[in-house]
Amino acid sequence: MENTETLEVANFFHPQVVKLNVSDIHIKKLKDEILPLKINGDKEMFAKVYEGRQRVKKLRTHLVRYADGLKEQALAWQRKVNAEKNRVVKELDAIEDYLQKEEDAYNAEKQRISDEKKRMEDERVQERINKLSSVDYRLDYVVVKALTDAAFDKVLADAHLKFEEAKAAKAAKEEADLAAQLKLRNDQVELEEKRKELRRVEFELTAEKIRLEGLEAERLRLENEEKIRADEAEKTRVRLENEKKQKEADEAEKLALASDTVKLKKINESITNTMDSILAFEMKSKKARLITEDVINYLQSAIDLTKHKTNG
Repeated sequence: MENTETLEVANFFHPQVVKLNVSDIHIKKLKDEILPLKINGDKEMFAKVYEGRQRVKKLRTHLVRYADGLKEQALAWQRKVNAEKNRVVKELDAIEDYLQKEEDAYNAEKQRISDEKKRMEDERVQERINKLSSVDYRLDYVVVKALTDAAFDKVLADAHLKFEEAKAAKAAKEEADLAAQLKLRNDQVELEEKRKELRRVEFELTAEKIRLEGLEAERLRLENEEKIRADEAEKTRVRLENEKKQKEADEAEKLALASDTVKLKKINESITNTMDSILAFEMKSKKARLITEDVINYLQSAIDLTKHKTNG
């Protein structure tokens, strides 16, 4: 049916050969008759050329008018064809739109059913995953989806058993941990009480030690003060005794110096007499004079020394 309709449309719009009232044979005849003409200054040939051109011009003008008439007919025909085309296409579009809506409705329903199936399948798989998660068991989505109901029930039962065993073990461990924590807290309380008692005893011992150390320090202070007083008394005694001895020695030295002063004066007088005797000699040589001067100077120094020491 579809091929037949296509064929009919093709025949309806098949282009037709355009035929005018001047044939190719007629044109060829004119060419053979007129184109060989040449004037070459010949008046008769000029007349023939002119006549031939007028014939061709007349034929061309007639042909153009004829063709223009055909074009007007063709344009009118084209407008009719376009109008009919638009009418038919509008009818066909309405049919096509109806069929498209039917197809769309069918595809939408098909997609809805597919989506609903997928949603139900996802819910089924998610329900399985939730059941497994409730017993702390994990499986890949694809694996969960592929399991049969019987296989899944077995997996869930095994997982539930392991979960209960783990739960019981956890509870036992938590109970044991709690007992251990309670014992640890009791031990810590007991240890803290012992530490408090130990700190109390240490505090009392420290206080007693500080008291004894204070007493010992006080005893040592008193002993030290007594020793200082004894040392000061001894120093005073020694100082007074030394002052007494020094005074006695000074007195003895003073008496001895008084006696020795007389002797020193006699030595001074003796040195002075010696100087006078030396000066009495007249030395001839320069060297002897220098030696004499040195001796005189030495003796004068001795005299000055005795005088200074005696006066001091």
